[in-house]
Amino acid sequence: MDTSNLIISIVGIVVSYFVARRFGDVAGTKAAIKHEEEKTAERRKKILVALHAQVESLPRINTHNQTATDKHGPPKHLLPIPYPIVPFETAIFSENGISVGDKTIQAATDYLLKARELNVLIEALQNEHLSSIASGPQPANKAPTQQFIYDQAKTEMPQRIQSLMTCIESEQKS
Repeated sequence: MDTSNLIISIVGIVVSYFVARRFGDVAGTKAAIKHEEEKTAERRKKILVALHAQVESLPRINTHNQTATDKHGPPKHLLPIPYPIVPFETAIFSENGISVGDKTIQAATDYLLKARELNVLIEALQNEHLSSIASGPQPANKAPTQQFIYDQAKTEMPQRIQSLMTCIESEQKS
């Protein structure tokens, strides 16, 4: 009698385990994990779409900065405009950012380093412009600053933008 109770108990435990696994807590946990993975994948997809749209605007911003600093022709714009950096920092490098490959991280880092450097100079030009409106004379370092921005916008930034665009498009496919 003790042996049959033991066998019945073991069978009951095994059946309970399989029922719980199939229909209970384990199944619920698996469903919750799957749901979170789907939400994460959808969030990543949306962020990559937004980053791609931002990257697509970079060539126009870069052209604007070239035409605003070209000393060989009449300027089409009064001042260059800053390159966007926050969307890339937030999407890739923040605590809540998405995971991307090493190549994308490197391309984003290369772009951000150059964009930050040029943004400092662009901000200086904007400040000089505003102060020269108020006080009159042009600062002596304006021409070299404009030339540097023009040169970088013509040579360095197109390569960095293209590399970043290629990486973002690759991330969208994976």
